[in-house]
Amino acid sequence: MIDYIKDYGISNFDFEYLMNNLTQEEIQRLMLAEANVRENLLYYNKLGLKDNLYKLILHRMDLVIMPLDQLKYLLSKIDKELFVQLVNTNIKNLILLF
Repeated sequence: MIDYIKDYGISNFDFEYLMNNLTQEEIQRLMLAEANVRENLLYYNKLGLKDNLYKLILHRMDLVIMPLDQLKYLLSKIDKELFVQLVNTNIKNLILLF
């Protein structure tokens, strides 16, 4: 299961929301990429993202399961404060950055 994502600030309510909105295939991807997901969620926590991480998992899973070095490289090209703001306010606008 993917209960481990709750260790990074995802509330029980948001976890249930995820479980009801992710496909079995997406849940399987999160299970198989657990090591990457853990590293990335910890990195996002350090950037100040906690409450809205579920949005990132739901809408931009690619940014959660990729290897951390690739994620850091990708995020090095943009303003991290803007990234955090977009995740917190309107995650669908992330498509404009990547």
